[in-house]
Amino acid sequence: MLDSANGLAAARRSKGVPIERRLISLSEAVDEYIASLDLAGRAETAKTYRSLLAPLRALAPTPAHLDAVAMRAFLLSRRQRIRESTLVTQHSVCSAFFTWCVEQGYCASNPMRQVPKPRQRAPEHRYVPADGLRRLYNACADDYDRLLILLLAGCGLRNAELRNLRRRDIDQAAGTIRVLGKGKKWRTLAPGAAAMTLLAALPEGDRVFPWSSPNAVRYRVRAIARRAGLGHVTVHMLRHSFAVAFLEESEDAFTLQTLLGHASSRMTAYYVRAVRERAALRRQTQVDLAGRLFGGG
Repeated sequence: MLDSANGLAAARRSKGVPIERRLISLSEAVDEYIASLDLAGRAETAKTYRSLLAPLRALAPTPAHLDAVAMRAFLLSRRQRIRESTLVTQHSVCSAFFTWCVEQGYCASNPMRQVPKPRQRAPEHRYVPADGLRRLYNACADDYDRLLILLLAGCGLRNAELRNLRRRDIDQAAGTIRVLGKGKKWRTLAPGAAAMTLLAALPEGDRVFPWSSPNAVRYRVRAIARRAGLGHVTVHMLRHSFAVAFLEESEDAFTLQTLLGHASSRMTAYYVRAVRERAALRRQTQVDLAGRLFGGG
């Protein structure tokens, strides 16, 4: 039923026929939207969207009852309960939901277009420096641990990309792996000789890693970090670490964007800023202008 409704809406749009507004409760619209994400194979996205759209369900009888004034008030109320970064995501999720509602004929326009996106302070850039990454690798307990660090910190894989890696995605002759990233987009990476050797030596099976839960990867990384004496280290910090290390070695943001699977260069610029800050600090220390001008105090 959902597929046929989506197909009908698409056909009417392609012919320039306006889609009539259909009556549906706001809660039902949220359920239908989440179901459409699940059907599209976006299970992780659906989980996040379900959580962020839950407070919206009781806000009005139908999607058409919500205007820009109501949505501004909603975001203002949410500001007291969630972090800045989550509030920005909340705005994006609501905008995507109402865009879908317009396509389905559940409301005439997207009220979020008149709601300014919340401003967010640039987050602190958290990563593990090169010596810390070496300590992590030396603290690995087995080949799975070593391969985990090589692919997360040496290739910048995301948690889901790591868990979904299959045998058929490995090309030993070329020394490459194919990774299915966000938006169902594939990219090819060269993880290096050490990773390829470990991949070839792992037990037979369809999946490279035996873990299906994202928490399994998180716990594994935390355990390695504890053994290395590094304190709190997350999976995404290792992706950040790869990005910073690659930029410092290559100064090639364009290639990094491709390797990370970023759809926009704005995401990659986040890492460029961190590398420039480190380079500026090193250069200031080398120049030591205050020391040259005023001596040693």
